[in-house]
Amino acid sequence: MDRSYCMPYFSGFMAVSAFIITLFSAAYCNFITFTSEEGGESPVVLHYGIWWYRGWAAVQTSEGTYLLETCYSYDEDTEIDPKWKTARAFNTMAIIIGCLASFWTMCAGCLKPSKRMFQVTGVLYMAVCFFTGMSLLMLESNACKANENVEEFKDTFRALNLTFGETCSIGPGSKSVIAATVLWFVAAIASCKSEPFQESPHGEGGDDRVSPDGKEESVPTPDGKEESVPAGEIPEQAA
Repeated sequence: MDRSYCMPYFSGFMAVSAFIITLFSAAYCNFITFTSEEGGESPVVLHYGIWWYRGWAAVQTSEGTYLLETCYSYDEDTEIDPKWKTARAFNTMAIIIGCLASFWTMCAGCLKPSKRMFQVTGVLYMAVCFFTGMSLLMLESNACKANENVEEFKDTFRALNLTFGETCSIGPGSKSVIAATVLWFVAAIASCKSEPFQESPHGEGGDDRVSPDGKEESVPTPDGKEESVPAGEIPEQAA
């Protein structure tokens, strides 16, 4: 069997995997991180995502003060510069277009698309690859280089006397975007190399009696059933 006929399934698998990872990178509030210089092996780490950030809350108990974290939406007065807005826009387009294109590829076995349709899907995957990669503009925005939430955290927990670096580090969300970008690219190449699904030239009731590789073939019998015989051997009732 020509490997090109397996490409649609491989392309669909790569696309669905890329879509899930892209969705994770957007939904998870851990795109970039700020790590405190204090704390030794257990420093305080602040996490910020494209759409949400991981907030902290102090809980005092008889055993001491504990910091709990969860995801919050950014405040309305948070300054979002053009690069951050651009990263959000590209991330949204990657999710929407990637979802539609991935769903179409998974249904390709039923739709029987042409070669040109596979190539068009490959172009869409390449566009989604670009959109996903552009989400990394978040690393050049004020969220990474002048994050006012970091200063707010330092003021809130002034007693901890923490110091953070001037720029951020990439978090799991950024790494997920890099991985998704590669997967979208692989899906695009696989889709462009995919061939249309083809049915047997003899149809369902075909008379494929001789196989080039010498394997057994299915030969129709008088009662309408099929009988497997070695290649080249034709039963008298089927002759």
